[in-house]
Amino acid sequence: MRIGILGAGPGGYVAALKAAQLGAEVVVVEDTEVGGTCLNRGCIPTKAMLASSELYEKIKKADEFGISIDGTVTADLARIVSRKQKVIQTQIKGIKGLFRSWGVVLKQGRGRIVSERKIKIEADTEETIEVDRII
Repeated sequence: MRIGILGAGPGGYVAALKAAQLGAEVVVVEDTEVGGTCLNRGCIPTKAMLASSELYEKIKKADEFGISIDGTVTADLARIVSRKQKVIQTQIKGIKGLFRSWGVVLKQGRGRIVSERKIKIEADTEETIEVDRII
């Protein structure tokens, strides 16, 4: 069975991996980056930034816990943002690695359902793929 999945967000990439694990041939069409909003612009980046902020605040209050820190505690926003980007890229790399391991094909472009079994992929060039099921 060949399955086409529109979008590689949390629903799409999990469905793709499960279908591949069950023996399906899977093609995922994604117009931006795997992981969706949560990974790329929402939950994960926010939590990475919050982790840095919370650690900074804890360090500033270390003396209350009997811990002395010599020198000034500073936050370097550029390094905080760089760390956030590394967290995102690590997760993206992990998803793409799982796709490769399970034989999931990732097609970059905007996917559009054109019939019950066909997806048109619009990128630099257009391609139409035929599948048995579309998610």
